Amino acid sequence: MDELKIELASDHREFFPGEEVAGTVSWRLGKAPREVHLHLLWYTQGKGDRDAQLIRTVEFQHPASEDSRPFHIYLPRGPYSFSGRLVSIIWGFELIANSSKEAANEEIVLSPTGKEVRPPNADEQEAGHPLVQKIKSWFGGGNARA
Repeated sequence: MDELKIELASDHREFFPGEEVAGTVSWRLGKAPREVHLHLLWYTQGKGDRDAQLIRTVEFQHPASEDSRPFHIYLPRGPYSFSGRLVSIIWGFELIANSSKEAANEEIVLSPTGKEVRPPNADEQEAGHPLVQKIKSWFGGGNARA
């Protein structure tokens, strides 16, 4: 059975915009893959269509069937991790190898406070709270509901 693993160097999973995240990826596969990639991405979860964006990719050159490699990635300025009533923005790393159907995932929080951004309450969210308006602007409009 194939095994892929992501280990972050820090013992926490909360990071600030622009912060460097370091760690190690490792894999044990039935055969040597042609490619192994670590992706930094975010995606939405909740009601409506799912949105996702690949932010950075680290490609590991000349991978063996069993290997371990260090990595470091600087996080972007946003969008922030967000947990709303209808939609959430989730950040994470994904390790994939072309020769395997398995993948490794590690969720993180990207925020200037170190915690997921949450609207103060549902009434303010529905009333067009400035935080919700900012998140809507990240998706290119004000018609989507957070």
